[in-house]
Amino acid sequence: MRTGQAGVKDKNGVFHASDKARIKWFRVGAEAGNHISRHWLINVLSDVESDSMDMEEAIEWLEIGVADNDLSSVTKLSEIYAAGIGVEKNPDKFQQLIDLANEIEEKEAIGFKFD
Repeated sequence: MRTGQAGVKDKNGVFHASDKARIKWFRVGAEAGNHISRHWLINVLSDVESDSMDMEEAIEWLEIGVADNDLSSVTKLSEIYAAGIGVEKNPDKFQQLIDLANEIEEKEAIGFKFD
């Protein structure tokens, strides 16, 4: 197995990016406004089993998603406040985010209704 800063290549020649490299690449995409990059950046930063976990930065990116009415960000942040992961448990903030999630779901559902 070959290793480097960007990741490792296994015995089959498959490259596996390191968390540090993935965070760098996803951050560049997220900063450019790419929602998929932001989603994956949040996943890496909020992975409790990762050495690269950084809940403070993950929450900052989630707040950006909430401001964009991104349902995934709203629900993930509500779970964080409900469980108190990296923040103090906050039932009021949890409920506020659940209400926002319901609003977003309702607006999205209207777009799928057929007359």
